[in-house]
Amino acid sequence: MKKSFLLFQAILILFLLSLIASACSDDGDESESDGDVSESDAEGQSDGDDESSDGDTADGDESGGDTEEADGDGEAPTEFSFRVPRTDAYICEDPNMGDTEMSDLDHLCQIKYEELDLELYVQSTPTSCVTNFWPMPVYESEAWIKRDGAVSKLDGVSYDFGGNHHNDWLNFVLDGRNYQLWHSSIGIGWRRCAPVDCMLVCREGMSCSQEGEESAIEVNGCEREPGSGAPPIPVICMEIPADGSRPDFIDPWQPWEGDEYYPLLPCDGEEDVMTR
Repeated sequence: MKKSFLLFQAILILFLLSLIASACSDDGDESESDGDVSESDAEGQSDGDDESSDGDTADGDESGGDTEEADGDGEAPTEFSFRVPRTDAYICEDPNMGDTEMSDLDHLCQIKYEELDLELYVQSTPTSCVTNFWPMPVYESEAWIKRDGAVSKLDGVSYDFGGNHHNDWLNFVLDGRNYQLWHSSIGIGWRRCAPVDCMLVCREGMSCSQEGEESAIEVNGCEREPGSGAPPIPVICMEIPADGSRPDFIDPWQPWEGDEYYPLLPCDGEEDVMTR
């Protein structure tokens, strides 16, 4: 009887130990499952880091704007950016000549007079036309100057084609004063034979073509005697070539081995420059 009781106790202990072992095994599985969840959470956190990284990239894109702003706040450009002039910038509908293509007409000028020492780049774009005997373009202009090695935009610039004879002129305002680039020599038929080559200095607060009781011209840098040499205030203006490259400054009053037609001035049969 005693042996049977001891056997029953042994079996009961083994059964309880089995239950305890099973419970411990389940806890381990749950612990491993918890570890999986924790790992999953870690992966989710990593995804969050990826989104944050995307945000940094966006910040980097914004910094591109900062770079542009830095460029804007940096030093001014030192060279002009020339455009390629178009030959069909405007189509003039002329009742006599029909549709006429009109070209951009751009100039690069070198001006040296007293305190002025600069280059002037003017882009003139035809925006309309007049049809007196022959279709002629009317231009709107943009300009830049290069002074002391720096290039900057210049407002108050206008270019006029100069009628049927193309006796053109160019007006600009600098430091509150008006200037006009004009011709010091006119040839047979009152026609120019070269780009503008001289400068008029206007009275303060006036344009050189302004009418009044007194002349609007303070210094006539174009006036010269027929058959004489260069004008009092010479300038060199070159038309921008068809390929949009920078032209060399060639004095129209001097011989040049690169072109047998130089010097261009004075014009054949020149007359006095018109009195204003």
